[in-house]
Amino acid sequence: MATLLIVFSLCAAAVGLLSLVQSRWSKLAAIVLGLIATGYGWLHELSTEAESISFAFFNSQVAYMWTAISRVFWPLVLFTLTFVYVALYEVRERRWIESFVALTLINALGIFLVFTSRSFLALFLGWEVMSWSGLLIVKLTATSEKPVRSYLAWSVASGVLLLAGALLMSKGTWDLSFNTVVNNLGEYDVVAMVGLALAFVAFLIKLGIPPFHLWVPTTYEGVDPMVSAYLSGAMTKAGVFGVVLLVLITGFEWFAQFGMFRNIPWVSFFIDGVIIAGAVVATIRAWSADDASVLLAYSSIAQLSYVVIALVLMKVESYTLPAAFMGAMLLSYAHTLFEVSLFIPVGWIYHQVGTKSIASLGGAGHKMPVTFMFGFVAILSAVAIPPLVGFAAKFLIYESIVEMKVYVLSALALVVGAGAFMYAFRYVYGIFWGQIKHEYKEVSPVGIVLGLFSIALTVLLGIFNTSFQQFLTLPLESFRNLLTLDFETTTSVGGWHSAYLLALFITAGLIALLVWSSGAPARWISPRNTWYAGEPPKPEWNLQVSSHFYGPFERILDPYAEKVSLEKWLQSLSSFLEKAIGDVIRNISADLNASALASMLLLVVLAIVAYVAARGGVLL
Repeated sequence: MATLLIVFSLCAAAVGLLSLVQSRWSKLAAIVLGLIATGYGWLHELSTEAESISFAFFNSQVAYMWTAISRVFWPLVLFTLTFVYVALYEVRERRWIESFVALTLINALGIFLVFTSRSFLALFLGWEVMSWSGLLIVKLTATSEKPVRSYLAWSVASGVLLLAGALLMSKGTWDLSFNTVVNNLGEYDVVAMVGLALAFVAFLIKLGIPPFHLWVPTTYEGVDPMVSAYLSGAMTKAGVFGVVLLVLITGFEWFAQFGMFRNIPWVSFFIDGVIIAGAVVATIRAWSADDASVLLAYSSIAQLSYVVIALVLMKVESYTLPAAFMGAMLLSYAHTLFEVSLFIPVGWIYHQVGTKSIASLGGAGHKMPVTFMFGFVAILSAVAIPPLVGFAAKFLIYESIVEMKVYVLSALALVVGAGAFMYAFRYVYGIFWGQIKHEYKEVSPVGIVLGLFSIALTVLLGIFNTSFQQFLTLPLESFRNLLTLDFETTTSVGGWHSAYLLALFITAGLIALLVWSSGAPARWISPRNTWYAGEPPKPEWNLQVSSHFYGPFERILDPYAEKVSLEKWLQSLSSFLEKAIGDVIRNISADLNASALASMLLLVVLAIVAYVAARGGVLL
């Protein structure tokens, strides 16, 4: 308990300084305390002791325990907090920063409770702390009511579905422990299975997996990119944890009882088919997105779809760690790293020029070379360029799908991967290359160090991904355990040697550089040249290639998409949810002191923890 109480106390002190003192030095001290709490959380990763806290609530046990799975998931939040807090230095004049830091500490506490939960009631309580503090985070920088309404509607829906699902899986007994749920599902009780489906949908909503994804692009578009970086990097991992939990509770054999298609359960094949179709749609949506945050939102949706696909196909075996699980977790780490590293440069540029519109940007790389490399390496990792960490993760997932001999799904997954190159081009060219439209300025040495650290981490995690597998399988007694200098990764159906891939990639890059440098110099071309992708420029256009680069694709695909799209139905559902909780939004004052509310919430949680510890783990 001591370690957890220290982390909570540091968070409470930081939030108190932000909300009660309200001075320049208190803001600095609060951020320092927040970083110390985060750093202490990193040191806690060295602990192998199973610290726990539990108390009784009516007939249910609310229990939290530091377990192996918690140890694997918690660094995802710490990564995000560390990167975003450091990145905020470049926009330190923004008035919402102190409230944002306070609320993210609260939100991180809620996510921590989710990761350490040992019953569905404990998970639900952490889920609500995370969701409601997330609402205040979204409201801090929302440009309109729309992103707040969308986030709230879908968060309420996920909370209701999670609680209803947990109650159904307990068969109405309020005994929501994981063991009870496992026993009830083992009986193949219809009520319990309905509860399982509801809980699964709740986790998919938080992940933003189609068809439960509409809140993601709407929310990300309407808030500051720094807020989007936190939401994408940290909060989505609560959904990943939920899917892992359900897969471990049910397992491959449980799904197999409902029938097999070739060598996989029908249920798994159906779920993965729906998800991969949604990933294809999300990828196409990313092509046409003009707002950089919307593009990255759809990219996040497509990337996290891989994680769910791998987990649903996973065979849980006691003697080995499945390649699907290793791939899903490595991609979760890669997703946090590259999504945060993609949103932060957008945020820095947004605070300089005041827009996220790709058609209005361009040329930032000429004035911000380190910021460009920060985002460029991240987008290369997102599209799985070897030997970066994104490639290592997706290779493991492809291997796990091929191992199950589900070749249709593997082919569709490759289509999604290939489509990612198209929106990657828009991100790179539209923001960093092309015409210089604004006065850009490179970030300070703090931002430069952050960018270089992200680049190094992306490369090293890809080359030495064996260290990550070591982290998954062995207790972390020392950071030396992570320094496994093994370039070779082997799975049951293949493998790769990251040093050879790195050498091949560098050689190809040098050849490309040689060809480019020896080519013809730049020249003026006709506006009717096909370099404009068949789009004759209009006078009001920015002559930025990426502005309408995919216009022909959009004209071809849009008529068909309108016929088969569920977008209108989903928009109607979203509007209904938003209208149903509209009164709640109107009751949230525009002058709400988010820091004070965060301080009170955290102090209440801390008081409950201290009280329960003093009572020896008994609340009632």
